[in-house]
Amino acid sequence: MIRERHFSVKDDFRTGSFSRLFFILSVLLIIVLAFILGIGFIFSAETSGVLGSIASLSDSTVVDTLTAFLIICIGLSAILFFFKRQFAKLDEIAKEFEDKLDESEEE
Repeated sequence: MIRERHFSVKDDFRTGSFSRLFFILSVLLIIVLAFILGIGFIFSAETSGVLGSIASLSDSTVVDTLTAFLIICIGLSAILFFFKRQFAKLDEIAKEFEDKLDESEEE
């Protein structure tokens, strides 16, 4: 048998936490992407050592992959932030409704 589940309006499914997590992840991806592109711009791929290997990353598909993940993280962060705001508005509406019910019961 399928059991019915009832969710409270105060339960926002941790959308605020996940929104912050994806926002922080997108900021970190922006920093990494800027670092790779900056090193690739300053040093050529023929440079040896660690800087050379980082510079060679700017010419590969790593930049495209990081950009794709960055766009996905920013999008998920925005969607989850929207859900968080909608749950907050739903909570306000529920509080108003409960207050009106309490007032009508007192009369």
